[in-house]
Amino acid sequence: TESRRRAEYLAEILTDYNRDRQIAQDDLLYQAEELIRGGASDPRRDKIIILEGNYWNQGIIGLVASELVERYYRPAILISRGEAESRASGRSIPEFDLMAGLEQFNHLLLRYGGHQMAAGFSIDNRNIPYL
Repeated sequence: TESRRRAEYLAEILTDYNRDRQIAQDDLLYQAEELIRGGASDPRRDKIIILEGNYWNQGIIGLVASELVERYYRPAILISRGEAESRASGRSIPEFDLMAGLEQFNHLLLRYGGHQMAAGFSIDNRNIPYL
């Protein structure tokens, strides 16, 4: 009975964490859609969606990038802008190798890694406009 109570307690904590993550994810998706509506990216015109925001939660930017890929069928990169350095997470579509795309900009990136369909990188904020 003690282990069952402990398991139920831990399950409740995990459920709460998941609910909090979903709220944060929904909020970030709303912000991303607002940027798109405001003209930061036009999925009908742009071959890739690149959006940035100050101090976006790095734990969920990849999840939101995935949602944008599903909605618009465009590769999507979300950049969480820090004070001097930013971190990004991207998701892709089968027709576009995201890692090969990043390799073309490796001279601008501090670090990067991933595979064809998902990748991440760190970048000095001064280099973001050149992406």
